[in-house]
Amino acid sequence: MQKAYSDEPFLLLPELKSLTSHSIHILDSTVEVRHPIRRVDNSLPSQLRGCTMYHESVGNECYALEIGRKDLTSATSIDMQDLVVGKYVVKWVRVENIQNKDEAELQEMAAVSTFELQSVTVCQSSLFAAAKLPPYAVARTPFGVTYSLVNRTDIVLEFNLTMESSEAFMLAGNKQQHFKIPPGRTHDLNYVLYPLLAGEAVALPRPKLNSLRPALPHDDVGATLQRLLPSHITGKQRQLSSDKTLNFARLYVTSQAFIKRHRTLFTFLLLFIV
Repeated sequence: MQKAYSDEPFLLLPELKSLTSHSIHILDSTVEVRHPIRRVDNSLPSQLRGCTMYHESVGNECYALEIGRKDLTSATSIDMQDLVVGKYVVKWVRVENIQNKDEAELQEMAAVSTFELQSVTVCQSSLFAAAKLPPYAVARTPFGVTYSLVNRTDIVLEFNLTMESSEAFMLAGNKQQHFKIPPGRTHDLNYVLYPLLAGEAVALPRPKLNSLRPALPHDDVGATLQRLLPSHITGKQRQLSSDKTLNFARLYVTSQAFIKRHRTLFTFLLLFIV
């Protein structure tokens, strides 16, 4: 984890490796974050609780963290800051010591290991982007997509938008737009996509933004869209429904019966054509 952005959740992935020759039982683990960093959901329990770790075994956890722009002490003067994330705390006991012990006794005899987490560079984010689209696309079946752009600054943001073309989709909507977003407001971009191809990862048309009023010196709205918006979607082949398949089967049977019943007429027509 090298860089995080204000008001955007990011993931902390601590990795725990056992170096002792004894088997250990994890009683609890948690991340103690420092202000202004906060956990997105404090109610989630430890993901390693109850696990037994052996020599050189590895355990991983995932925590969603967030840094609010209003919580940064120098939000108006500094656009990048280095912040200490906090500590990773693990409570454990040896496996041979847990027999015939209740939970209270295990908590009293538990060992606690504390690990200092590295610092992270926090960049202030002037723009937030999100996309609303189905989980997958079906070839030759149109679907709608909405891109929402949120102004997180106290000034008006102004953009030129260009939708890049894609060989995998036909696009309906304004491919070039000029618009402004007032402070704290959201601007929606609505399009209809018609998928031409199917595949595991079909490239979506990319919105390309050009900021006419940069809010921050380091602000790169193109990198923001690339970081937050999906670039691909799974495309499935269009399949005929069971009703259509049944109708085709009925049509085939009916046609064969008609030809057998009027075989003489068809023979005459073929001879006449020849």
